[in-house]
Amino acid sequence: SVVNSPLAAGLLPTVDDRGYCFWDGPPAPEVSTALVELLRWVARDHPVDPQRLFLSGTSMGGHACWDLAARYPGLFCALAPVASHFEVWRADWLVRRLRGVPVWAFHGVGDMCCPFDEVESIVQQLGPSAELTVYHDRRGEDAAEDAPSVHNVAIAVAYVDWGP
Repeated sequence: SVVNSPLAAGLLPTVDDRGYCFWDGPPAPEVSTALVELLRWVARDHPVDPQRLFLSGTSMGGHACWDLAARYPGLFCALAPVASHFEVWRADWLVRRLRGVPVWAFHGVGDMCCPFDEVESIVQQLGPSAELTVYHDRRGEDAAEDAPSVHNVAIAVAYVDWGP
């Protein structure tokens, strides 16, 4: 319905100079605060080792993985963002806050939703504590063109299930 659409929530589709489209909207720090408070409550009242909190997410959740860990340095012992993205203009802040945190990122070279080069650059800047597993398409001559990714596969499934 229109009421539950991203547009109704104040999010606007934005296309960057490389042709990638993102939902752009105001930050909601209260969501991060609530999530961290929930994690602290669970760790306090249940048999959870707070030194072993890992964080992962895919696509926009991968963005949230980077962002939440940088907002709360020391809360998570390791990160695993998958097919993620992060704003280039905030990357220096992110790298300063996450240097030394173990990161294992996963991304497809030809991901048509989240730019590969952003994640590759962040992982390189984080240094030896970060690794990037890269997916390439081995079928064609130009591996970067048709590389599989979480997004490309999801769109293919939607196309098969729902048609053009």
